[in-house]
Amino acid sequence: MHVQQYLLDHSQIQDTLKRMVCFPIHAPLRPSQSSSTEVNREKYYGFDSHQLEICRKEAFASEIAIDYTQVFGGSPETHTTDSIVKSWEGLWTKITIASHALSNILPQLSLNQYHDDKKPDAVHVDMNIDVYLVRDEPDGKQVTANARARMAIEVVRQGTKEGENPWRVSKMVVHKVSADGFVSPLISELHVS
Repeated sequence: MHVQQYLLDHSQIQDTLKRMVCFPIHAPLRPSQSSSTEVNREKYYGFDSHQLEICRKEAFASEIAIDYTQVFGGSPETHTTDSIVKSWEGLWTKITIASHALSNILPQLSLNQYHDDKKPDAVHVDMNIDVYLVRDEPDGKQVTANARARMAIEVVRQGTKEGENPWRVSKMVVHKVSADGFVSPLISELHVS
């Protein structure tokens, strides 16, 4: 039974992180694009698909500690889910398309954490993230930006209905590896007021 719970937690943590930002392959790049096949809107994921309500309901804890200090200085800050979602919604006035690719998602889980009826309530996760952004300019041209970062994430188990994914992001620390294009000025606008 412990192995099953370990594997379930491992999978659900990865699912939570993907719901936060990733865009499913089969969906149109822009919400206004039509597709020859009907896309189930419930399958959309978080930021990349403009479905930030998914972040609020299925990815974020009620409070999130965010540390972008290695990207643009300042100090770590703690925000409510609502303030983060509002800030991220504002980014869509500055970009046209976003695509996040998560890789090397490594939840720090061990079978030793599962004994008797005990299971972890918080887990540290390391991962890589590649970001591709497009911005339509007034002259009709498109400007692109690429960024690569290493992230340290904390997820917590929160009360949900039986059978639902209980893991929510409670902390994000971004370690910038590289960036080009307009991404650096855009990242500085992620500050939540």
